[in-house]
Amino acid sequence: MQKKTKYYSIHSTLSILSSFLLLIFCSFHTHMNSYAQEVNMQAQATSPQTVVLRWQLKLAAETIPISYFEIERSIDGRNFTTIETIQGNQVEYYSFVDKKAFASRLYYRLKIFNTDNKTTYSKTIPVDVILTLASNQFVPSKVESSYIKIHLPSTDLHATVQIYDTDGLLYFSVEADKSPLIIDINGWQNGKYFVHFRSVQRTEVNKMLVER
Repeated sequence: MQKKTKYYSIHSTLSILSSFLLLIFCSFHTHMNSYAQEVNMQAQATSPQTVVLRWQLKLAAETIPISYFEIERSIDGRNFTTIETIQGNQVEYYSFVDKKAFASRLYYRLKIFNTDNKTTYSKTIPVDVILTLASNQFVPSKVESSYIKIHLPSTDLHATVQIYDTDGLLYFSVEADKSPLIIDINGWQNGKYFVHFRSVQRTEVNKMLVER
């Protein structure tokens, strides 16, 4: 009789332990699913009427899988319109190029759809859009050699110089402290580039054609 009692005691203990572990698992699963995926997003105007959006998931893609993103744009920061849908593909980094940025200032945000139909929004990011180009006063309009020479005025030293291609890919960035600024472009593809120039005195964007 004692052995039988002992058997039922062990059996009960295992049953209770199994139920406890199952409860923990279900609680953890429900707890994780109660979260909506969040992102770190950046937006950069790179050329006329072009804005590049890049974002990274804050939580691992396999932890809270994404079904898709809706990219929303607004002219006033309040009323948004969906301009594109990007499918989730189990990666942490995403990007999109808006080549129809039509106003001097636009606002962007993401609507994020988890696979369990939960949704959340990213923060809203304002972007000052490039609508016109400068007159290439400091930057050559055409480059046919293996380097670029940019002549900076003495009042604009310590300016930030950045060069993007037409897809918004950053090719070069520097805090210039001398003039002329010589940039080696060996390995660059022929084509159009946009040179961003920012200093205390001015902010401008110049178009440059590399053709060698």
